[in-house]
Amino acid sequence: MDYTAGGDLKELIKDLAHHGTALVFAQISLSLKGDLDRQGLTEVIGPDRQFETLRECLAAYEAWLQSCTEWLELTMLQKGHCPAFRLTLSISA
Repeated sequence: MDYTAGGDLKELIKDLAHHGTALVFAQISLSLKGDLDRQGLTEVIGPDRQFETLRECLAAYEAWLQSCTEWLELTMLQKGHCPAFRLTLSISA
């Protein structure tokens, strides 16, 4: 990855974060990992958004989604609402 692409990726990550979206990487090659490290992108992306395998990435997403669902249900109950929904994600491999 050259310097220009690295700068563009930094801007994309910031723009996505501004809109509440995270960019996540799975199965990063060693050469790309080196490029990300050299350009300071590893820290910009965040270590919790880089996974060795797609399965690990999806498992982390499922755990995040579960925590969001639990938080939303608790918030609704505290406000006197009855949550009649449940977000689910199935991972098959």
